[in-house]
Amino acid sequence: MPRLLTSLDFLKENNIAWHHVGADEFLATYDPLSEEAVLEALELILDPANVPCAVMCNQGRHRTGVVVGVLRKLQRWNLVSILEE
Repeated sequence: MPRLLTSLDFLKENNIAWHHVGADEFLATYDPLSEEAVLEALELILDPANVPCAVMCNQGRHRTGVVVGVLRKLQRWNLVSILEE
């Protein structure tokens, strides 16, 4: 039976850097993301050396939404478009 690859296996096999930012993985998804964590994530996202990059959390809603929403605001998107995304 073939071995199933995990996300970390995929990253290693494709020489993709992995950065863990923010809360511990065992916190509830509704726990707030600190300002420092958002700034750290934005520094990684905005660094051309990290392109392409994927932004994700365990459910892809709350923490990811905060980081991407702040990124979109920096890109001068209007609030309605940010909320729609």
